[in-house]
Amino acid sequence: MDYSREVRKLAKVLLAAMSEGLNLSSDALEKCLGDEFTQIFLTNYYPPCPNPELVLGVNSHSDRGALTVLLQDEIGGLEVFNEGNWFEVKPLANAFVINVGDETEVLSNGIYKSVAHRAIRKIGDVARITIASFCNPTLEAKIGPIAELTEVNPPLYKEHHFSDMVRYVRSRYYDGKSGLDNFKLPNKS
Repeated sequence: MDYSREVRKLAKVLLAAMSEGLNLSSDALEKCLGDEFTQIFLTNYYPPCPNPELVLGVNSHSDRGALTVLLQDEIGGLEVFNEGNWFEVKPLANAFVINVGDETEVLSNGIYKSVAHRAIRKIGDVARITIASFCNPTLEAKIGPIAELTEVNPPLYKEHHFSDMVRYVRSRYYDGKSGLDNFKLPNKS
């Protein structure tokens, strides 16, 4: 419970800093997530594997919520996709990996980008453990580009409830695409 409370505090600090980075009030992003954003923990255990080159731990995906706070062990295995290539995220002792989620990309009207990532097995004879804390909007939260961010640039995404995103992503599992695909507005240029 202590860990959960501390990760929640960290998420609030990050959301405030990201709001200020958008030139908005420090509580702007958090307010958009509903009365109290939800927090879901997922612990992944990747057992020792005799042929790690034949195994993919988790397929490519982006996280559907607002932020993910990831604690990974020293083994590593997290990769992010950028400009057509996969890059390893090397573990740092006493550090978290923070992933921007799809709904933060929507709220920021594309200023903050969610990231495609995957988990691979690197070492065959050692187990790997990760703990992810997903900071998500409430299911009823209405998510769309924040109005102040669409005054100069038109909205890139349609407004929806977070439950719509959850339903859409669950229908596709991890197919390598972002949940954002279904919520993009047509390009008018």
